[in-house]
Amino acid sequence: MVSSIPVSHILIDKMGERLVMEHTAVRLYDALLAKVDDLVAGDAAREQLVAIRADKASHADLMKAAIESMGSDPAAMTPSGGLVGVEAIGLFQVLDDPGTSLSQSLHAVLTAELSDSVGWETLVALAHEHGQMGLADGFNEALAQERRHLAAIQTWYEEAVGLDAGMMALAASAGTGQPARP
Repeated sequence: MVSSIPVSHILIDKMGERLVMEHTAVRLYDALLAKVDDLVAGDAAREQLVAIRADKASHADLMKAAIESMGSDPAAMTPSGGLVGVEAIGLFQVLDDPGTSLSQSLHAVLTAELSDSVGWETLVALAHEHGQMGLADGFNEALAQERRHLAAIQTWYEEAVGLDAGMMALAASAGTGQPARP
């Protein structure tokens, strides 16, 4: 289906979506850090979680500035921003539940990171399509960070559910006809 909405409106909508998601991610990481503090005393991964949380706050600042550079109000809720806010409700419920395990909490954050990575990929493409190369460069930097976040959270999740690298390689190769790589 082809949209009749001008690309600039789509770009602003998707930037509003990322702004909401990055603010949401800061809160998700706050909740995950609280859970980690309750369940795992002195874990070395805590420092990396704090760094990821700081990246999320930085990405929110990037989005705010990008929206303002396009002449829009970052405080205005966009349709996609509203949708992401609704989607996040379930993730917060998972993390706020005292009965939720660390692996379940990591699964919720992994879900957010997967969505976040796709959102940044979309923004990079839209910025290029709209000729906003300066924005695209900044979005590419954020996307690279998001990919690192995704890899870290996925690794921690896999470890939390007891999977090792060899089993994950086997699962990743399933159905591809390719041999598993340990």
